[in-house]
Amino acid sequence: MQSALDRIRASLGLPSGAREIVVPASQLTEQIDVVLSERVPVLSFALGDPSPFVGTAHEAGALVCAMVTTGMVSPGRASR
Repeated sequence: MQSALDRIRASLGLPSGAREIVVPASQLTEQIDVVLSERVPVLSFALGDPSPFVGTAHEAGALVCAMVTTGMVSPGRASR
């Protein structure tokens, strides 16, 4: 599994162990425009703040779901 992730990271120009993938806003906006033009009923965001897209999605009749994660657990807490 690790070697597969390393190959993907290398192909994307990401350093090994990168924790954040940033999609340029212009690409993300274009992708969301395509999704909404296809009348996808639900947009689900897992990374970043979806608020810039909520109004547009609602105007297009789509629902917006935002997944929230807790972040990293400190090493001392992970073993409890």
